[in-house]
Amino acid sequence: MKKILLSETCFYGDYLPDISNVNKKDVKKFALKEIASNAEKLNNYEEYPCGFNQNLDWISWYVRNKMFVKHNINLDFINHYLLKQDHNESLLKRKHLEYYSKKETPDFITIYFMDNSSNSLELEYDDHRYKNLNWTVPVEQNKCVTFNSDINFYFNKNKEKEILTHYVIKWQHLK
Repeated sequence: MKKILLSETCFYGDYLPDISNVNKKDVKKFALKEIASNAEKLNNYEEYPCGFNQNLDWISWYVRNKMFVKHNINLDFINHYLLKQDHNESLLKRKHLEYYSKKETPDFITIYFMDNSSNSLELEYDDHRYKNLNWTVPVEQNKCVTFNSDINFYFNKNKEKEILTHYVIKWQHLK
């Protein structure tokens, strides 16, 4: 019999290498500045709009190229935003499917963790008849994770005293 892949749910994880020239301190400073200046522009999921920053551009460039070279997945940038977690705060569960707008619906989501933390990213998904499966990803500074956009995700309660920030990128898969 011949196998034909109809769909695939995947999770990709990696750390940004030092050679990427991404300045972690500058990324965090920029994120906190953007969060403070865009506090009035939050959407229903408490996502902060994000302007251009060279370091964030390098992060997206790295992810896009790594996905293409290692997995033959050609990604096109749609949008990006920031998430902020205060002490003792958890973030709302979300997924990025827009059922009535294919243009606004990403195929993949990337999250870049700016901080080290005892916190974790929780992914919830179904695998055919196996329902309500989950995958836990520890939050570690300089880690990038990419996964299908139909996966529900949220962050556990922030037990750290500092504010945690996360950079989220939405991608379309160019086939």
